[in-house]
Amino acid sequence: MCFKASLLKKYRTVNCIDIGDGTVDLLVIRNGKPDLSVRVSDRSGMAVLRSEISNAIQQNYGIHLDSSDVEQVLMQEETILDEEVIVEIQRMAENWLQRIINKLHTHVTDFRTNPAVFLGGGSLLLRKQIENSSEFKYVEFIDDVRANAIGYEKLTAARLRRG
Repeated sequence: MCFKASLLKKYRTVNCIDIGDGTVDLLVIRNGKPDLSVRVSDRSGMAVLRSEISNAIQQNYGIHLDSSDVEQVLMQEETILDEEVIVEIQRMAENWLQRIINKLHTHVTDFRTNPAVFLGGGSLLLRKQIENSSEFKYVEFIDDVRANAIGYEKLTAARLRRG
């Protein structure tokens, strides 16, 4: 769910991209309301990326990484991994983000024409890659990893009040 009220008032269209562990979801908000013709949920969440990275690092460097090792690198936290392994993890994350963007382009042709709001824990892990991507002109992040659940709760409550 996307609830950046200031953006929704300022722009006619806002693209909300939720990168979670299991899926990447896209919801387009037009004139303050969800455009139900553009709802995307792709099973290419962070679990897929972590698995691809772990497998590649194991194969190419003989190092077994767990999820926290990958996340530590993506969050740019201190690590004792060799620089070439860190660079490879970052490169793979950039490539993965580009694959996701390419998939979403079938529903939104150009993310540079409207703001993009990122939410979900995966978007926080990929913040560096997203901010450095030339695919977006304007991005904002919702730091609360529960934002999607909170948004659905608000939508459900509003629908129940309407009867």
